[in-house]
Amino acid sequence: MDARHVMKFARAIFRAVIAAYPASYRKHFKESLLQTFDDMREDAAASDWFIIRDAIASIPMQYVNYFHETMKIKFKNLPAAIAGAALLLPFALLVAIAAPAQLLYKLGYANPVNVGIGQIIGTHVGLGTVILIFFPIAAFLINFVALIWAGFRDRELTVKQFVAGNVFSIVIMILGFGFALFLPFHDAIPCFVQGIWQNGFNNFLPLMNACRNA
Repeated sequence: MDARHVMKFARAIFRAVIAAYPASYRKHFKESLLQTFDDMREDAAASDWFIIRDAIASIPMQYVNYFHETMKIKFKNLPAAIAGAALLLPFALLVAIAAPAQLLYKLGYANPVNVGIGQIIGTHVGLGTVILIFFPIAAFLINFVALIWAGFRDRELTVKQFVAGNVFSIVIMILGFGFALFLPFHDAIPCFVQGIWQNGFNNFLPLMNACRNA
């Protein structure tokens, strides 16, 4: 691929990234962002992918600003939510790699491979324990404490205002709790999906009992 095609490809990706920004932001800044992209590329001030990466990284903050300005929502506990998300990311990556392979094997569409969650934990017990147990619990506790503190600090807010302002911490807390429960039940999930796939919902309760001990 020559330089001209690379430039067109990079600019198309940049336009797609801009499309992910809030509509009000795109309306005012889309053309100036594209012009800045072209100018920086011509001046070799930064690589195409550096500019694109920077634009992607700015998307969450633009939505925070959007909600703050249009809905008058001031988000709170963002440091706790960001810390919790960082703690949950290794877990999410591990499951994204291991769970599909395990599920496909259960359904008979793949050969047994050594990428199941149990195998990974068995190979790296300490690291697996930290990622699958301690990190989710820590993410839950960090945001739980932050929410308790916010509840005492912002007692004048209504429930709707409190939830809207702390939505990120609430989501991370729920995910942390769910992730912490995943490990004891991760073998039951492929078993349950396999049973539904093969037999439908005809034997739902027996299937639940069978998969509980999977």
